[in-house]
Amino acid sequence: MIEEYVENLVKQLGKEKLVKQGVGRYFVKSDLVLIDSFDQLPVFLTEVGENVYFVDFGYTLENINLNESDIAILTKQLSKFNISLEDGSLSMKTSKDLIYLNYNIFVMAISYIQMLSLIHISEPTRH
Repeated sequence: MIEEYVENLVKQLGKEKLVKQGVGRYFVKSDLVLIDSFDQLPVFLTEVGENVYFVDFGYTLENINLNESDIAILTKQLSKFNISLEDGSLSMKTSKDLIYLNYNIFVMAISYIQMLSLIHISEPTRH
C-alpha cells in the first residue's frame, strides 16, 4: 500500500529523493539540515497497519532541551496541523491525494521547531 503513496510523492520530488529503508519505510531526502546538528532533516514515510505517516523517529527533538511547558505549547501548536508529538517523536497521518501538501507541512513543522529551539518558546514576546 505504501508504494502508491511513494509514487505520488515521487511525482513531486523525484525518484532519487525517496530511499527505501525496509518494508514499509522510506527516508525522504529534503536537502535540508537540522540547525543544531547539520544532519539531514529527519523525514520518513512509514506504513503502520492500514495507515501511512510522516514521522521523524525522535530526531528533531533529540538534542533540544524543552521543559514540560514548552512541550505542552508545542504539542498544542502542532495539533493544529494534524501533527502529533508523543514520546519525543513527531508523526502526521497522510493520504495519497494530499501527500505532497502533508510532506511540506511536516517539513515546515520541523523547521519551526528548530527555530523555536534557538529562541525559548515560553519566553514572552517583547514589543
